Amino acid sequence: DVVSFIRSHQKISNNGQVFKSIVKNIYEPLVFTYESPYGLEETVNKIRESAKAYNFRVYANRALLKGLGALDADDKKQIVVRVCNFSNMQIFLKLEPRLGVMLPCRVTVMEDEQGKVSIVLENYKHAVARFNNEQISQSAVALIEEMEEMIQEALW
Repeated sequence: DVVSFIRSHQKISNNGQVFKSIVKNIYEPLVFTYESPYGLEETVNKIRESAKAYNFRVYANRALLKGLGALDADDKKQIVVRVCNFSNMQIFLKLEPRLGVMLPCRVTVMEDEQGKVSIVLENYKHAVARFNNEQISQSAVALIEEMEEMIQEALW
């Protein structure tokens, strides 16, 4: 916490130059939302396959509200696809072990009452900005760009 406080006042690069964090003033959404032309199950399967192609390990799907009470029919229409790229994970954890709370990465697929399927992806740039670390910020930018490409490929 002390290091974070000190870093919040000034940031020094490896060569001694002062620079601003690239995510200090983020003018982006907290989440990215995509509309899927496919049904819920097919969208989930396409995201899982695309994640594998992008070298992400894919874990078992979960209902969004699992563990928060009894599951009803609507809970089956909100699926979380959990993925992790171990190369990205190692970079993040070497820079800041507390970033483990963000892992694995999550992509949420939801179907509304009309059958419209949406995909929601957290913008990790916001979460890592709290650490005030330029290397972490750059790694987050790379991760979110890779995940956006992964989802766009799944929807193609």
